[in-house]
Amino acid sequence: MFNYLKRKMKEDKGNAVIVLGFVLIMATLLVGGMLLDVSKAYQMKSSYHDSALKATQAAVRHQNSSGFLKAEAAAEAIRVYENVSRPSVIKEGYMSACSLPRNVKITVYFMKDEFTRGSHRITINSNQVNNYDSLDSILSKARVNGLTITNSRRNSIEAYKYTGIEMELYETTPNVLLPSALTISGSDGDDMRCQKIGVKAGASQYIGESGKYH
Repeated sequence: MFNYLKRKMKEDKGNAVIVLGFVLIMATLLVGGMLLDVSKAYQMKSSYHDSALKATQAAVRHQNSSGFLKAEAAAEAIRVYENVSRPSVIKEGYMSACSLPRNVKITVYFMKDEFTRGSHRITINSNQVNNYDSLDSILSKARVNGLTITNSRRNSIEAYKYTGIEMELYETTPNVLLPSALTISGSDGDDMRCQKIGVKAGASQYIGESGKYH
């Protein structure tokens, strides 16, 4: 369509009203598609962020007798995030088209205080987490700074006296109209098929009610 418009504008017999009409249609498609996809991504980001908040809130309940976090806190954050976000946000079919099968790297940081990350972080890929996983099975699949979590490493985490958890990951969501609008205008819409959504949330004390994150 873009090439057609250029040709029409160069021709003396080009009808200005028709050319203007095409330009307005293209502009409407581009602006409308952008607004719709940005709005959808914002809503999904809000849902992902809410899931991460619930996950970190649930995680900080796993403390030792001195009130410092255990390694199980990170596993709980991962378990809750996956169990909450999958049914409420990540639907099978088109809404998960950007990553099939979905495989998101989830990183959970142990925090010394509200703003300072400690020396321990646990990472796992989302496709390793199943609905029936226990905290122990998640820890057995996860890594602490690249190393398998052992009982001694769990005790090491407790010894650092962490008081908070921070979760960080990147989800993706497909654009609905923008790729088609760009294709119609003569541009390559493939680069705009997906948006990356950064998700980060943390908690240092539990302020909810038991079981409410479900």
